Amino acid sequence: AAQDDLRTDWSDVNLRYTLEVYDVDENGNLVGPAPYAPVKDRQVIIVDEYQPVTFELRLVPKRHYRFVVFADFVAEGSAEAEDKLAIADLYYNTADLRNISAITDQPTWNAMNEIRDAYFISKDIEVTTGLQETLTLTRPFAKLRVITTDIDYINGYSTPGYVEVTYKDEPIYKSFNAVNGLLNKSDEMKNSELTYGFEVNKNIPYTEGYDALASHQTLFADYLLAVEGEQTAVNFEMKVYESKGGNLIHAQDFSTQIPIQRNYLTTIIGDLLTTQANITIKID
Repeated sequence: AAQDDLRTDWSDVNLRYTLEVYDVDENGNLVGPAPYAPVKDRQVIIVDEYQPVTFELRLVPKRHYRFVVFADFVAEGSAEAEDKLAIADLYYNTADLRNISAITDQPTWNAMNEIRDAYFISKDIEVTTGLQETLTLTRPFAKLRVITTDIDYINGYSTPGYVEVTYKDEPIYKSFNAVNGLLNKSDEMKNSELTYGFEVNKNIPYTEGYDALASHQTLFADYLLAVEGEQTAVNFEMKVYESKGGNLIHAQDFSTQIPIQRNYLTTIIGDLLTTQANITIKID
């Protein structure tokens, strides 16, 4: 499907669960020579909608293991493929779960794309005579969303059609280690990877809580890899145009510390298309 369709049409993708199991000691330290290969062959299950999946595998009893699962979206039809391990990555390089990295080639990598969403878990479990364990995945990302509330003020003579966002000052990371949950902080985004230009689409469903009002419109939404258990900050500049290459409506420099946190949504809401800005930032 075309890239614009992928941003809105869930029928064009399947959800892939990838499981690896690592040997750990009683203190949770990985066992074996670095870089600590899985003790079981990788298993992959692909489904065509959100649903629980069940992995079945045999392990040596009376040992501790680390179960690592990463879930991301792949092309429609992958659920029926015989060789699940050969399915092509769509947004993340998943050959090594210790170094899951974003595929930042444009136009593949862009903002306003819910199909860039992904989920993971890393959990140590002692296996005795048997094991039935439920694992709940969470996002390794913080989600960032910008909503303007002053569409009514510009209706009739200007309409947002194209947005450019450039991150600056604070680092933006593009890979993480799903085995230990840590960011690979040596792998920062650089240059063109820090800038998005994208068409504004009123029909893209970023509406939860705000956009149901006619005066509100989501201008930007993004997933940012974030650290576990604490808030960090991002800074960025947003330019809103009537169209690509068209007239500039307004430029907003978010130079203050915008908080983000893993598995949380940060929403910036305010009058962002007119000159008297009144901005609220909330995280939940």
